[in-house]
Amino acid sequence: MRFKDLKIFQKNINLDKQTPALFLDRDGVLIKDNHYISDPKRVKLELGVMDLLRFAKKNGWITIVITNQSGIGRGYFNWADYDDVTKKMLSEISESDLIAAIFANSFVSSDSENSWRKPGTGMIMESLKYFNINLQKSILVGDRITDLQSGVNAGISNLVHLLTGHGMTERESVLKYMKNDFFYFKDKKSNIKLFDNLDELLASKSL
Repeated sequence: MRFKDLKIFQKNINLDKQTPALFLDRDGVLIKDNHYISDPKRVKLELGVMDLLRFAKKNGWITIVITNQSGIGRGYFNWADYDDVTKKMLSEISESDLIAAIFANSFVSSDSENSWRKPGTGMIMESLKYFNINLQKSILVGDRITDLQSGVNAGISNLVHLLTGHGMTERESVLKYMKNDFFYFKDKKSNIKLFDNLDELLASKSL
């Protein structure tokens, strides 16, 4: 069994200078969270996904997906099922140059700060091996508090929390880590903005 997975779609991106990245969680941010989704027929894009991805491309950012898939480690589905869901998601997005890479892991727990499983930084740091990314100018968008903690741990300066996916149940926990528009975790902090969904994020013109 593979415990972590990497898919590079735009291998030939030429980043002569450091470029901001848009780091996105998958379930609950890119696609509807269907609780350990394994059936590609259940894949449905979240509201505002296409506009956000096109906005990122237009502004010269690269988009990277980082996703915990503990359902594999728990035996609920396998990597082949995950691949089928990923293929369906990409076909729904339809424009092949909107996502640079997808990083996924099947770990059930995060045993270190460098773990690929969020709140570990492994997937984010792995992306630096492939792309010339400026983390301080990058943005991470998630629906879970572990998404945000991963971003802070990795040095991403700008975070966004949504109410989609698990966001509604996790917002209260997120607020406990906030003070004056900053999200604090351990001895680090990052800017944070709160939105209901991706459409509201784009409409805010805060990107």
